[in-house]
Order: sequence, then C-alpha cells, then structure tokens
Amino acid sequence: MDATTKEKIVALNKEIALCANRKDLTEATTLFKKAKENGWCNSHTYSGIINTNIRCGNISNAISLFEELKCSKQKGLRIDVITCTTIMKGYTSIGDIKSCLELIKHMMNQNPKVLPNIRTINTFLRGCVFTGNIEQADKMILNMNKYYKVIPDVSSWEYYVTLLCQGLKLDKVYPILGRLKNDNSMLFGLGAMYLALARALSLTGDIKGCKKALKSVNETLLKEEELDKVDDRNEDDIDGGDDIITKSKVVSGGKRAWKSSHSIDDNKRSQSLELFREHKRAEMRSEIDNINKFIDSLNEKSLGINTLLPYYLKVLSIPPSLAATTQVTASNKTFIKSNFVKQLVNGIKDKFGLTYSLTQIRDESTNNILKQLEDMLENSINDEGHIDVNRVFSNNNSNKLEICSGGGEWAVNQASNDKSSNWITLELRHDRVYQTFTRSIYAGLNNLLVLGGDAMDIIPNHIPSQSMDNIFVNHPEPPQQIGGVDSEGKHLLTNNFFEETTRIMKINGLITIVTDNSWYAKFLMRQLSPIIRSIGLISVNLQRNKSNKNDKNNNTEWEIYDSDEAINVYVGKPGVECGHVIDASSYFDRLWKRGKIVDRYFILLKKTTHSTGKIHTLSSTKVSSSSDKVEPSESTSRMSMKRNKKLLEGIIDIDTKQQNKKIKFD
Repeated sequence: MDATTKEKIVALNKEIALCANRKDLTEATTLFKKAKENGWCNSHTYSGIINTNIRCGNISNAISLFEELKCSKQKGLRIDVITCTTIMKGYTSIGDIKSCLELIKHMMNQNPKVLPNIRTINTFLRGCVFTGNIEQADKMILNMNKYYKVIPDVSSWEYYVTLLCQGLKLDKVYPILGRLKNDNSMLFGLGAMYLALARALSLTGDIKGCKKALKSVNETLLKEEELDKVDDRNEDDIDGGDDIITKSKVVSGGKRAWKSSHSIDDNKRSQSLELFREHKRAEMRSEIDNINKFIDSLNEKSLGINTLLPYYLKVLSIPPSLAATTQVTASNKTFIKSNFVKQLVNGIKDKFGLTYSLTQIRDESTNNILKQLEDMLENSINDEGHIDVNRVFSNNNSNKLEICSGGGEWAVNQASNDKSSNWITLELRHDRVYQTFTRSIYAGLNNLLVLGGDAMDIIPNHIPSQSMDNIFVNHPEPPQQIGGVDSEGKHLLTNNFFEETTRIMKINGLITIVTDNSWYAKFLMRQLSPIIRSIGLISVNLQRNKSNKNDKNNNTEWEIYDSDEAINVYVGKPGVECGHVIDASSYFDRLWKRGKIVDRYFILLKKTTHSTGKIHTLSSTKVSSSSDKVEPSESTSRMSMKRNKKLLEGIIDIDTKQQNKKIKFD
C-alpha cells in the first residue's frame, strides 16, 4: 500500500471519528461504505463506525458491525482491544453485562489473546455501577490482575467501593480504603469512596463511623482544592519536577489528566472538566450536610431493619420484561408472575443492602420480613405484570410520575411538600436509583415509590392504563447532546413514548416537560404537532390570574417562547398549574447554572377524551391537582413576540469548520 493511500485511510478514519462526535450516522455510514469498496477498512475504521452507532443509540447495528469484523476473512483485519472496548460501551449502555462477559471470554480465546486494558475493565465496571451488579464487579476486581495483567486505578476502585457500599458489604470496604488512603494516585476518587461509605454507615445506624467517614471526605476535598492551586501555579511546568504533585501525575486510567496540552480544544475540555469538578465538590459538600442532619436526628438504636423495611417495600429494580419474567414459545409470550416477583426481591436484597440488614436480626424474623415483601409484590402486581401503585401505597391518592428522575432530588422535594399524593420516580441508572432511595430515607417519606429500569420497557409492560395523574420529564437528553443540530442521536421522547405515556394518563392528566435546551423544546413542538390530537393530547395555554398575583403559588415567571397551531413552548419556571408543587432544584439544574445556562423551557400537555383542534386554555390558579376538572378561561392571552436573539433560534454553537470539513477519498 503506497503512502498516499495510507494517508487517505488515516484521514477517512479521523472523519468517521468526527462523525461520532457529531452523531452524524448518515455521513459516517457513507464513509464506511467508501472504505469497504476500496478495501481500506482496518480496526480503526470499524471502531469509528461502531462508536458512531453507539452514540446515536443504534446498538443493534453496532453489534452487527462488530460481528462482521469478527467474521472477516480480510488479511490483517481482526478485533483488537479498541474495537472490543468500544462495543463493550454499547453493551453497558443497555445494561447487558452478560454480553460483556461473553466478549471478554472471546477476547481471551483469540490467538494471540486480545487482553483487556484498563479502559476495557473500567468500561465493564461502569456498566456494573449502572446496573447495580455487585457480584460481577467483585469477580472482575479479583481477576483483572491475575488473568489480564491490569492493575486497578482510581476509577476501578471508585466504581467497586461505590457498589460494595450500596450493598452494605462494608467488611470489604474498610481494607480497601486502608490501602488507598495514602496513595496520591487515588486522591481524585477517594472523596467519593468515603462519601459512599458514610452514606452506607448512616443507613446501618453507625453514627460514630459515619461521622469519621464524613471527616475523611472533607479532608480529601481540601486536598483536592489545594492540588488545584498547586497545579495552577505550576501550569507552565506541568510535567516537570518529581517533587511537585500535579493532576497529570495523580490522574490515571479512567480519570483523564486535565492540562496536558495547550490546544484550543484541550483548553475547552479543561475548562469544562474544571467546572464539573468544582460542581461535584459542591454537590458532595451538600450531601455531607444532608447526611449530618440525618444522623443528628438518630440515636444509636433508632435505625434498623424495622425502620428501613417501609423503604425496602417501595424500591423496585425492574429487570427487562423479556428476561426470566416471560416464557417464550413459538406462538406467544407468557408473563410468569412468580419469576418477576423473585427477581424484584433478589434485586432489593442484592442492590440495596437488604441481605446485610437481614443478618442483623433473628432467623425467624428474616423469613417474616421476606414474606411481607413478597406478599406486597404479589398483591400489587397483576397477572400481566402491571404494578398497581395505589395498592403499593394502600390508598387512592393521585399518582405523580417523574420519568428520567436522575438522583431523585426534585421528586423528593415535591413529595415532601405534597404528602396527599403518591410520587413515583423512574430512572435507568442504578447508581441514581440508589441515590433516590437514600434521599427518600433521609426525608422520611412514605409517599415515594422508587423504580429502576428502562422507561420504554417499564411503561408499556408494567404501568397500567389510566393510572397516572401527572407525568414529569425534567431535562431529558436531547438527540444532539454533545453533537450538532443535525445529529442523529436517539432520544427518549419519541412519538411512541408519547403514545405510551398518554395511555397511562388519566383523563385530564398533565404531562410537563422541562428542558434547558431551546432547540430541543422547539424540536419537540415540531415533532408533536402532527400527532398530538390523534393520540388524545392537547397543549395547555397558560394564563396568569391577576387577582391572585400576590399568591406565592401563583408563578408568573414565564412567557410564551414559541408556538404553532397546536403547541406552546414557554420560557420561565413552571408552577403549580403545571403540577410543580414547589420550585425545587436538581443536580443538573445547578450544573447548568454554574455554566451560566439559566433559561428553562417547558411544554404542558393535557389528556382529553376528544380533540377540538384548539389549544386548551388553563388559568394558572385553577389547578392544584391534575385530577381536578379544568375549565378553559374565557379569553386567550396575546402571545409574546419576544425572542432571545442570543440563542439564534435555539441552535447550539458548534464548530462549523469542523462540521463542514469534507475530504475527498476518491
């Protein structure tokens, strides 16, 4: 192969990598086909196209491409650690730990072996954190050095310790922290590990141990901040002098060095990471305060299994519906309730520390507690797998669901100020589900049900029709996140999503969607407009009631940002008329504010029995519960013509030179 051809291959692979960053699947596919036609494909080409598919949410196609690479007969074309790590990222994104394990086995069966590296291992461990799989993380930590010759780094230990603390397996945590506490390379993960320990100790009632762990968190954060100052003073000598400890020397593996380059792109990334690090420390200190408040309210004997049991009864980690919960035959799929209940109970035992809690009581009591848990699930789940939320709570209160609830802070605040309603959170990532679980305990809530799993699995298969009064989606990830406005990334809020959420809504129920991305708000408006009437939804046209302008619950901090014939997009804060009981913040909300992103856009939809073809009008003081009947106001407010010109119609700022760059490969 001549030098010119090699240059073209390198350029093509770089262009595919850029397509992955932009989530431009069409262009990446075109380039990949060109490479195949010319016989230019190598492992980097496959890694690029596989990564683009994964970033665009097309996991099945990514897997097909990887299988194509595995079966390739082309000389010199074979899987390597980069392609394997890339496809593992795809598996973990859908919680498929089994396929990750099969992949590692396949890598080790190659001749020569394709040994996992630290990025491969940390991708696997991150998948274990996302799914709450303590068992497989345990095995990986034990085997990674023995079989793969890979030493755990700060990310590896942070993932592992976090999982152990969630399962209350603290006998394994103490020796690890004892070894790591004096290792400078572990500094930027040690605070998170001690915080995970403090969280676990607060749930076991070990007040003395919890306070000691919190003290270690504070000490570690101060060391991090001091290192920031040292690093800034020595920026011009970042890699010089063995006597100076800098971030680039502390950080390894999954924790990237921050200031190893002075290029424009690296400086932007450095600023972003600095902002994130600063935000993370602020969030950790906030959690320290919350844990301290909680343990100060306890005495040495006030927390045990009997106290925690009500919360164990209201946390469900729901497995994929077509796993062991169904029996598949050639003709049909049959739901097996007993299998489903068994998986739910095992999830609570393994992922939320129930197994440890049961060891603290007498054997006969253990059986009684497990029976209570199984009976509650049996009574709350019908033969089709639908969860009756009102049976879980043993009441007939209104039901309010937050989808993509993150760490649950917003929902916990709402539930704390709305005790007459049942609140439900739904989140894919287990680490965030666990955060919601602990926040619920700290707040002493008995009106919050915590669900873990994929929304587009749980909603169609496990939420019954006409069971929800309100649905909230706060800050959903837009398709162009970390991409461009023309990116092809998948997003949750598809037409199918709205069809399913409408199905589970009660008549007159409200759906409130809040985003900080004006482009995405307008995208949803355009997407929904053609179908909104056919699926039984109408847009609510909010109106201020001037007679109640001094009412603290009469939120008037909004105006119409954009509108078409069917849907309004508002800019401002949604209030009680949108189902928001209190103006509460969240992790991502505060992160965006640190980055000077302060505007919020929202869409308010209502389920109706019929379609009038008109935007429904709702007074801002009319509704306190979405189950109440809403009467339209007599007049419609004039739409504001103000537009934020700085947002340029909501289109995000991207590097046009990079996006428009085209390379001729002919």
